Amino acid sequence: MIPNLASGNMLLPKVLVYTQSIVQHNISGKVVDAIGRCISGVTVREKGGKSSTSTDNNGSYTLAVSSLNPILVFSSIGYISQEIASTSAAMVTLKPYLFKFLK
Repeated sequence: MIPNLASGNMLLPKVLVYTQSIVQHNISGKVVDAIGRCISGVTVREKGGKSSTSTDNNGSYTLAVSSLNPILVFSSIGYISQEIASTSAAMVTLKPYLFKFLK
């Protein structure tokens, strides 16, 4: 506080506060293997974000994200990790890690 010597009152400096609202929304989808079988336990996370989840026994996931069109990262032991735009993540097919060496 800054004293105002003339009146004996204290003057408060003005402080401007800017806030940015972060609106979270959910993205849902399903993860399958190359022949269409559901894959459980796949980690799904928002690239550059803090949120992540795992697929359930049916290969389904729901992830709360904070950006408008995030990139989602799908990873699981035995499969090649993929980065996919959320607009294309309703049905994700992961290829076995062995497939990487058979190309």
